[in-house]
Parts: sequence; structure tokens; C-alpha cells
Amino acid sequence: MDKPVDVGDPDRLYTVTGGRSEADDSFDLVTLIVSESEPTAGMQSEHVRILELCRHPTALVEIAAELKLPITVVRILLGDLHAMGRISARHPAPHDPSRPSPKPPCSRRCSMGSATSEVPAQRTPLADAAETGLKIVVVGGFGVGKTTLVRSVSEIRPLNTEEVMTQAGQGVDETTGVERKTTTTVAFDFGRISLNQRMVLYLFGAPGQERFWFLWDRLFSGTLGAVVLVDTRRMEDSWYAIDRLEHHKTPFVVAVNRFDDDESRFTLDEIRQALALDDHVPMVDCDARVRASGKQVLITLVDHLYALALSGKGQRERPQRRPVAGHAPGGLPAHASAVRLGGLEYQQSPSQLYRALRREHGAVAPVLLDDDIPAWLVLGYSEVCYVTSHDELFARDSRRWNQWPNIPADWPLLPFVGYQPSVLFTEGAEHQRRAGVITRALEGVDQFELARECQTIAEHLIMSFAGRGEAELMSSYAHALPARAVLWMCGMPQGSEDTEQLVDDLRISLDAGEGDDPVAAYMRVGARLTQLVKEKRERPGPDVVSRMLLDPAGLGDEEIVQDLISVIAAAQQPTANWICNTLRLLLTDERFAVNVSGGRVSVGEALNEVLWLDTPTQNFIGRWAVRDTQLGGRHIREGDCLVLGLAAANTDPQLWPESHVGAENSAHLSFSNGEHRCPYPAPLLADVMARTAVETLTEHLPDLVLAVPPAELRWRPSVWMRGLTSLPVRFTPLVR
Repeated sequence: MDKPVDVGDPDRLYTVTGGRSEADDSFDLVTLIVSESEPTAGMQSEHVRILELCRHPTALVEIAAELKLPITVVRILLGDLHAMGRISARHPAPHDPSRPSPKPPCSRRCSMGSATSEVPAQRTPLADAAETGLKIVVVGGFGVGKTTLVRSVSEIRPLNTEEVMTQAGQGVDETTGVERKTTTTVAFDFGRISLNQRMVLYLFGAPGQERFWFLWDRLFSGTLGAVVLVDTRRMEDSWYAIDRLEHHKTPFVVAVNRFDDDESRFTLDEIRQALALDDHVPMVDCDARVRASGKQVLITLVDHLYALALSGKGQRERPQRRPVAGHAPGGLPAHASAVRLGGLEYQQSPSQLYRALRREHGAVAPVLLDDDIPAWLVLGYSEVCYVTSHDELFARDSRRWNQWPNIPADWPLLPFVGYQPSVLFTEGAEHQRRAGVITRALEGVDQFELARECQTIAEHLIMSFAGRGEAELMSSYAHALPARAVLWMCGMPQGSEDTEQLVDDLRISLDAGEGDDPVAAYMRVGARLTQLVKEKRERPGPDVVSRMLLDPAGLGDEEIVQDLISVIAAAQQPTANWICNTLRLLLTDERFAVNVSGGRVSVGEALNEVLWLDTPTQNFIGRWAVRDTQLGGRHIREGDCLVLGLAAANTDPQLWPESHVGAENSAHLSFSNGEHRCPYPAPLLADVMARTAVETLTEHLPDLVLAVPPAELRWRPSVWMRGLTSLPVRFTPLVR
């Protein structure tokens, strides 16, 4: 460790930190580091370089740029030096949203003039007296000029992370209006201005594309204020930046970057109206290429911060965004052209409808649910991942829905969206608590024991129809096996009358047939699980229910019953359709049909391909917008409902540009994504059930064939689940 590590060495980060990953988060990006000693013999080369750099106060982000190391790695190295007493840290004052800014200790207009008029070739060291680093963030849409603005005003050679745009970005980075743009920021821009001997201003330019928005919250931390750059040719790209700043209560000004080819020439008043900005938010015209113009934008921001500090006011609640003519936000009025989620299109070939929606509306389509209730169908793979990864924007508590006044009492989807006190609708710490109990309980299931039990169940079911030479596999096999398996995991004895009745009630409540009463069946399921929880509290065993009862989180009986219903429903119906859809693929696709006999080689591939192309959960309702935001170019209002189009996302042409779905990998969204995805190890347990069911059936009935032509198989008329109404088969009868 006594010599520099090659920058190109792929193991460099591991070598530099000695395999450590825990960084000291007390070091902010603009924390000023000062050396307190000279390097000594035998010291790690990165430590030596830091001590040399910090003979004058140097910000953490500057150190990272000079060393060409990630921020986290630099924080680890600084933690080492701080623990050894080799450095001191001058931390920025904590950000208080109720008081947006401190009073600048010097003349504001003169302080900006201290920056040099030309960008130097070398880094200019700060004065030894520098004590405070202040942070300003420049945000806005893609191609609006953030990198240009930071570059034009920085007194040092600015750090930027621009990369050349490639064909892989086509359709991802929307270049309408900025067709000449050839590079894009992939992390952030960074520049610096010395205000006086004691204060230094750091500028951070945030990347504009939606896929980088996750970086913004970290950049906003400790920010004094922000500049929102606006391009009137792409006005709607500014809304998300304004929404996020208002959410963080971060003061900001709006600077309209006037591009030479902008023919609209909207006035500042028109732009203010389009952005629904309050009168107290300053707006200025600028040319990001011109240093003096950029300096004037920063002066306007500092003036605004100073005025807010004197008045004690922070950011106010924002009004509803309104578009300038020609810049419609794609909000609720777009539902005038919405497609109803229903009809024959979904019964046989929903993929065609998904393609049509994507062509007409893009990655987020306006749709109408039953009784013409408006919602958004999220079709894009990256958009579904974004929604499911940002619970702070798209949450699960359906009580947020802005359409409740329009929902009739007998609405068909009420069982799916009506709030219930189960893990499905919890959020934040409460969801982590409830989901953690389920995860730990499922982790206790021995997968080898589960496979043996599933094989026993499968053989018992097969023997019930094997002598007839024909069967309808959906009802007599695919539905029955996962229900029995999940009840076995919950500690109910196989074959008992009580268990068989509960299996039947589960079938009726989840997939009622003619003459069935699903409401009564659901009530019986709840009553029986309540009794089961009571029994397991008195006599615990090696099962899921007992582990939930004994978990340190201390869930109550009612909470456990509600979560058990969610777990059992998620394990039974989707797994049943997964089994049946896989059997259909094996029996109808010539790629698999030749290997059905003992099909151990092809069964795993078939199971995975089904999850890509015929996933049991086609669409999931849903998420509800916590506040106004943007997604896929659409303006999503607070309280809007978003339907997760899992099936559409799995076949997104942006993911598979050559129309070939790589079924050999498992990056599908069939188990959802993010905090509310199927809890680990539920997908593994479902795979054990489905794989055992398919393999056991094909081993015992190797000459299994369809009893009807493939074209006569019918899918259930559901927008939510993908499953056959029946799967009739023939085979050589087995003699007992």
C-alpha cells in the first residue's frame, strides 16, 4: 500500500479501502478538509495525496475529483485520517428548511465579483482562512444548459462527468428540441467560486434525465438554494425539479436560458403562469454561455436568499401547474383519449394492446378502469422500476386516491384497492416491520422439505385422475397443489377435512365459479385462519404461523391473520397460473414439446419464459402519487392511481430492441420490484412449487397431450391475471 494504485486496475477500490464499504457520512460534499500534519513514511499513497491536497482547505468533492475516486471511497479515507488526528474538518452549517439561508456576512454583489474572469488551467487553492463551504445546486431538464452554466462561472477548471451519447440512448434520452446535443452528464457537474477569505461557494449541476433523479435528493442535502434552468422549448421538463425543491423546502430562482433557435420567445410572465410560480419566486433571463449572465443568475439567488432570511419565510405551497400553449403536461385531460382496460383484446392477446398503447402514448398511458375511472398504466420497464423504487413519490396507501368520491359502493375492483390493515397497504417503517416478519418466517421453510411435500401432493392429485386417461389440469391440479403446499407451510395437516375445506374456500374466494359465493368463502377463510393463529399461539410448531407469532416484532393476532391472507393469496393463484401457463407452453411449443418426457432440461427454461411472456400477474393496482410529479413525460397529479404494467414492462422494446426476449435471464418484473416486491424468499418457494408440479406431472404422464387444438384454449377475461379457464389433456391411463 506504499505506492499508488493503477487507476485502470479493476480491483483498485477494493485495494484502496482494504475491502471496507462503511463510509463516514458526517463528511458532506462541501466539508472543507485541512491537513494537520505532513505525510510520514509508510503511509498509504491515497492518504499522502489527501494530506498534500489539503495543505489549504479543500472540499471533499474536490478531493474526489483530484484522486479520481468515488465519494464513498474518499469518505472512508478521510475517516481514517480523521481518526489518526491527521486532518480537521470544517463542516457546513446544517440546513434548516424553516430558515432557508444565513445572512451573508459580506456585500453580496461584491462577493460575486471576486471570481476570476477567466477559467484557470490549474486548481486555485483556497485561502488558509476558509472556514465555510456553501452549496448551490443547478437543476433542470435534459439539455437545458446546466453543465454550460457551471463551466462559465467556475473559478477552477470544473469537474464534469459528461459522456458521449450513443445509440443505446435512443428512445431513452428524449432529444426533441436539442437534436444537436452529443454528450450527457452521468453524475454531476462541479464548480467553485471564492466569495471572500472565509467563504467559498460550490456549484453542483444535477443530471436532468429521469433515470438520474435518484441522485437529486442527496445533492439537495445541505443546499443553500438552487437555480432552476428552463428551456421554453421543453417547458414540462422543469416541473419535476420545481416539485422536488418545493418538497425539500429549498429556496430557488428560475433562470430562462434563451437559446438562439427558440422561436416561441415567451415572456417571463407567460412562463411564470405556465410553471404556476408564486410571485415571490424570482425569474430572470440568461445566456448560460456568458459568464456575466451566469453571475447575475447567482446574484439573483443570493439576493433572494438574503430577503428570505430577513423575512423568516421559506418556500410556500405551490399552486397547480398550468401549461403554456403548446406545452400540455399530459395530466388528467389526457384521459379524454384514454383506453378502457377491458374487452376482448385482453382475453387472447394483451401484448398487442400494450404495443398499441406504447405507440400512441409512450411509456405511461392514460387508461380507464371499470366505470370509466381514470388511472395511468405504466408500460415501460424503467418506469415501472422507478415507480416501485420511489415510495416517497408513489405509495401503497390507497386512501390517497383522488377518485374516491367517484367510486360506487359495488365497484368491482374494491377488493383490490379498498384499504385493508395488511402488509400490502402499509408504508415506511410499519411496512418494513410487517414485511420483515413475513421474510423471517418464510426463511425458516426448508426448500428441500417443501419440494418433497409438493411431490407428495402432486402424486396424490395425479393418482386421483390418472386412471381416466384424461383430466382438466387447471382445477384438478394447478389450483390445488399450491393451495395445499402453502397450508402445509402454515402448519395445517395434509388430508384433513379442515384443510380440504380451506383449500376449496381459497379456490372460491380467489377464482369463483358459477354458483359460488366468494364473499362467504372469504369470510370462512378469515375465520379459519383466525382459529389457526389461536391454535399456534397455544401450541407453536416448526411452521410459518408459529414463526410469525414468535417474531421479536410482536405482531398482534389480527395483524398476523391479515398478513397470512395476503401471503396465501399471493402464493396460491399466481403460482397456479404459473404452473398452468408453463404446461401450456410445454404442450404447444415445439421447442419444448420434444423434451416433455422427463423434461428436467427444459422445465426451468419454460418456467422462466412464462414469467417474461405470460406472467401470471399481468397488471397490479397499484401505487398512488404522494404529490404532483412527472413520469415518462406525463404530469402525474397528487392522488392519481398508477397501475403497474408488469407484463408490458417485461416485453418493453427498450429492454429488448430486437424483439427477442432473453428468457434465459431473470431480470423480469413478475415478482414486482422495490420495497413492496414479493418478500424474499417467496419467489424461490414459488419456484419450488411450480417446478415440482410440472416435473412430477411430466414424469408420471410422459405422453401428455392437449385434448383440444391449441387455438381453442381460452384465457380468463381479466386485465389483472393471466391464466387459462381450463387445460384439458389426454394421456395413457395408469393402472394402479
